Amino acid sequence: ATSSAIAPLASNETITAVITSDPIEFKGTVKQITELMQSLDLSKSEEAAISAVTSKLTNIKTISKITKFTLPNSPMLIETAKSLTPSVCKITGLIVQRKKAGICQISYTVEGESGNSFETTKKVTFKK
Repeated sequence: ATSSAIAPLASNETITAVITSDPIEFKGTVKQITELMQSLDLSKSEEAAISAVTSKLTNIKTISKITKFTLPNSPMLIETAKSLTPSVCKITGLIVQRKKAGICQISYTVEGESGNSFETTKKVTFKK
């Protein structure tokens, strides 16, 4: 059997521990994203930008007679969106366009300067 000893630190030596974490990828509701952001060490500006776009996303009407609308964006964030119902709506960049009446399901993701990304879904019913 082998054993090893750890030498004690001299009185003038200190250890500095740096805890880092890899960026997270989170999928959930806007409320869950908001709650999670409070526990992460995000800059105030990044947190404000994510809060602003998710709030604007929440404010998009869930029933619409319009044929086209733009999803929220921020110069501080990278936003991506895709249609989960391509027969009802198509998405180009952040522009959602109606193809036919029905429920358009949108996957919307924001990524901040921290590298953390947050994904949520939005449903919009397109009326005839």
